[in-house]
Amino acid sequence: RIHSDGTGYISEDLARVCPTDIYKGKRIRGYNTQGTSGKEPPLLIQFRMFNDGHAVKGTFLLNKKLPPRTVQVRPSMVKVYKDPTLSNFTTFNSLEVV
Repeated sequence: RIHSDGTGYISEDLARVCPTDIYKGKRIRGYNTQGTSGKEPPLLIQFRMFNDGHAVKGTFLLNKKLPPRTVQVRPSMVKVYKDPTLSNFTTFNSLEVV
Protein backbone atom coordinates (compact mmCIF):
# COMPACT_ATOMS: atom_id res chain seq x y z
CA ARG A 1 0.00 0.00 0.00
CA ILE A 2 1.33 3.44 -0.96
CA HIS A 3 0.82 6.36 1.43
CA SER A 4 0.48 9.47 -0.76
CA ASP A 5 -0.12 12.00 2.05
CA GLY A 6 -2.03 14.45 -0.16
CA THR A 7 0.21 14.36 -3.22
CA GLY A 8 -1.14 14.24 -6.76
CA TYR A 9 0.58 14.70 -10.12
CA ILE A 10 1.03 17.61 -12.54
CA SER A 11 2.18 17.52 -16.17
CA GLU A 12 5.43 19.23 -17.13
CA ASP A 13 3.78 21.95 -19.25
CA LEU A 14 1.53 23.06 -16.37
CA ALA A 15 4.37 22.91 -13.83
CA ARG A 16 6.40 25.24 -16.06
CA VAL A 17 3.76 27.99 -15.92
CA CYS A 18 3.38 27.89 -12.13
CA PRO A 19 5.10 30.77 -10.34
CA THR A 20 8.25 29.95 -8.41
CA ASP A 21 10.09 31.75 -5.61
CA ILE A 22 7.02 32.08 -3.35
CA TYR A 23 7.40 32.97 0.34
CA LYS A 24 4.38 33.44 2.61
CA GLY A 25 2.10 33.66 -0.42
CA LYS A 26 4.09 36.38 -2.21
CA ARG A 27 6.64 36.26 -5.00
CA ILE A 28 10.12 37.08 -3.75
CA ARG A 29 11.53 37.73 -7.22
CA GLY A 30 10.15 39.27 -10.38
CA TYR A 31 7.45 37.18 -12.04
CA ASN A 32 7.80 36.10 -15.62
CA THR A 33 4.42 35.38 -17.27
CA GLN A 34 6.15 32.69 -19.31
CA GLY A 35 6.70 30.71 -16.10
CA THR A 36 9.88 28.66 -15.96
CA SER A 37 10.30 28.01 -19.69
CA GLY A 38 13.95 27.43 -20.43
CA LYS A 39 14.55 26.25 -16.85
CA GLU A 40 13.70 23.02 -15.13
CA PRO A 41 10.13 23.06 -13.81
CA PRO A 42 9.56 22.75 -10.06
CA LEU A 43 9.45 19.15 -8.83
CA LEU A 44 6.87 19.76 -6.09
CA ILE A 45 4.17 22.44 -5.89
CA GLN A 46 1.98 23.19 -2.87
CA PHE A 47 -1.43 24.41 -4.00
CA ARG A 48 -5.10 25.12 -3.40
CA MET A 49 -7.49 24.46 -6.25
CA PHE A 50 -11.16 25.24 -6.78
CA ASN A 51 -12.71 23.24 -9.61
CA ASP A 52 -16.38 22.84 -10.51
CA GLY A 53 -17.53 23.49 -6.94
CA HIS A 54 -14.87 21.28 -5.30
CA ALA A 55 -12.11 22.55 -3.00
CA VAL A 56 -8.84 20.61 -3.31
CA LYS A 57 -5.52 21.11 -1.52
CA GLY A 58 -2.20 19.36 -1.23
CA THR A 59 0.91 19.08 -3.35
CA PHE A 60 1.53 18.24 -6.98
CA LEU A 61 4.56 16.15 -7.90
CA LEU A 62 5.95 16.64 -11.41
CA ASN A 63 5.18 13.64 -13.64
CA LYS A 64 6.82 13.97 -17.06
CA LYS A 65 4.87 10.96 -18.35
CA LEU A 66 1.48 12.70 -18.10
CA PRO A 67 -0.12 14.15 -21.23
CA PRO A 68 -0.05 17.96 -21.52
CA ARG A 69 -2.51 20.06 -19.47
CA THR A 70 -3.11 17.26 -16.95
CA VAL A 71 -3.36 17.13 -13.18
CA GLN A 72 -4.23 14.01 -11.21
CA VAL A 73 -5.92 14.48 -7.85
CA ARG A 74 -6.28 11.74 -5.23
CA PRO A 75 -9.59 11.44 -3.35
CA SER A 76 -7.90 12.38 -0.04
CA MET A 77 -6.98 15.78 -1.51
CA VAL A 78 -10.64 16.82 -2.02
CA LYS A 79 -11.66 18.75 1.11
CA VAL A 80 -15.06 20.08 -0.01
CA TYR A 81 -17.34 18.38 -2.51
CA LYS A 82 -19.75 20.11 -4.85
CA ASP A 83 -23.19 20.68 -3.30
CA PRO A 84 -25.77 19.48 -5.85
CA THR A 85 -28.46 21.70 -4.26
CA LEU A 86 -26.46 24.76 -5.37
CA SER A 87 -26.43 23.82 -9.06
CA ASN A 88 -27.84 27.20 -10.14
CA PHE A 89 -24.81 29.09 -8.82
CA THR A 90 -21.81 29.92 -10.99
CA THR A 91 -18.48 28.65 -9.67
CA PHE A 92 -14.98 29.86 -10.49
CA ASN A 93 -12.09 27.54 -11.20
CA SER A 94 -8.65 28.54 -9.94
CA LEU A 95 -5.27 27.16 -8.95
CA GLU A 96 -3.34 28.99 -6.24
CA VAL A 97 0.32 28.14 -5.67
CA VAL A 98 1.28 28.64 -2.02
